[in-house]
Amino acid sequence: MLRNKLTKNSIFTGLLLLLLLAVSLGNPIVQLFGIVLFSSISLLFLAKSTIIDFKALFYLTILIITFFQFLFVWRDDYSINYLMNTGIICVMWILMLLVSLSIAALFKKISLEKIHVVLKLFFSLNVLIVIVQYVNIAIQKKSIFPHMVSMGAGDFIKGVFTNSSVSMIIFSFYTVYFFYRKENKLCVAAILCMLASTYMSGIVIFSAIVFLFAFLYFSPMLKLKILIGLSVGIFVLALISPKNIEYVKQNLTEKLVSKSDPLRKIVSFNQTVKYFGSDLKRALFGAGGGKFSSRTAFLTSADYVSWFPEKYKYMSKEFTENHYTLWNSELLKQPYKDGTANQPFSFYNKIFGEYGVVGALLFVVLYLGKWIKNFNKLTFGKLIFMLMLSFFVLDYWFEYFTVIAFFELFMALDLKTKRNGHTGEKA
Repeated sequence: MLRNKLTKNSIFTGLLLLLLLAVSLGNPIVQLFGIVLFSSISLLFLAKSTIIDFKALFYLTILIITFFQFLFVWRDDYSINYLMNTGIICVMWILMLLVSLSIAALFKKISLEKIHVVLKLFFSLNVLIVIVQYVNIAIQKKSIFPHMVSMGAGDFIKGVFTNSSVSMIIFSFYTVYFFYRKENKLCVAAILCMLASTYMSGIVIFSAIVFLFAFLYFSPMLKLKILIGLSVGIFVLALISPKNIEYVKQNLTEKLVSKSDPLRKIVSFNQTVKYFGSDLKRALFGAGGGKFSSRTAFLTSADYVSWFPEKYKYMSKEFTENHYTLWNSELLKQPYKDGTANQPFSFYNKIFGEYGVVGALLFVVLYLGKWIKNFNKLTFGKLIFMLMLSFFVLDYWFEYFTVIAFFELFMALDLKTKRNGHTGEKA
């Protein structure tokens, strides 16, 4: 019986690792197939352990709201293209629901020690891949420090992930996780991988939130260590990638307050607020999933990616008149018009613009509710929670799966650690 139990534990541990790889891989077809396959296997094996918690209720409720318009809301632009747009956003929510349910079910069956092993294996794999990618770009640029030669070198240093922005955020979670476990060497490795991505918007947010968190929660000595660590990190980044530091300085100074050429990220928030406040129905329910600001809206415009079929192109009026004006192929032909600071991508634009007050309340009460209620019980989860709320400014993370999957994983790990009577630190 013990042998059988150990075998099952090993199978579930392997499934968790495969699921994490599936949600992380850059190829969308492989990602889709992997999520469906490993989520289905996990939920099939663990049907009795599957619980519809508040997170799952959030996904289900948002999915029902999105599907409601698919069936009952008749619009002037109703067509096969409209149906495909709605269908894609529904699939996005279904996939995220599957991932969330699978992680929760697997966590119930896998021991804390095995979960830590999976996280370290996944981390080690990505560090190795980052090293290979760094060496490759160094050879291409003919420089030991390719970031000094090319401002965009970090775009190619992303581990197994879709892009360097996802990589940076996952490594930021690992940085916090290893810091609390006092695994200093691994923490430094995570920081270096995070900086190597040169995803400057994420790095600035990470630095600001860590500094704020240290001020609120840490002892004077730990605050000093954090401040020194952040300073050293910024100094190193300034040495190896001065152009990226200059880019940040420019965005945080003249472009932040520029009236002639403002940051389009800020313009996007203004557009959302204006749309949100223009009508009671819009304020309550938004424009609908995939109809105002989302990865799906950009995807079905057939302008965001080259592979989407032109004949199924769909752009709602709300999207066309707002965020599409800030990010399209014609605009991006102009030099220096890209970059995160100019992207209208943001979960907050999505939840308020497409689901209104109703969607925002569901997000706070159902999705965030458990962590808000248990906030004082959290250890490393406190900082990861604050980071995630800030990272939501940067992109539509629920439509990329990876960031949300790891966020839920680390938060679940913190609560599981507390329930088992551990501190979260390495024994």
